[in-house]
Amino acid sequence: MTVLISSTYSNICSPPLTTISVDVNTMAEACVTTMLHKISTPDFKLGRKIINCTLISGGSVKKL
Repeated sequence: MTVLISSTYSNICSPPLTTISVDVNTMAEACVTTMLHKISTPDFKLGRKIINCTLISGGSVKKL
């Protein structure tokens, strides 16, 4: 399932906001995997986990 972040607000704003589209299942799976690994290995430290997303440009992006 792909979810458009802030889609409700991006549609009612003028100019339309720039948002991202992210696969929620991928994000949830990464979160659960990390939590289970942390439970089994208490000293485990994850710096960052990058989840791919798509930028949805709205009218709020300045053209350079």
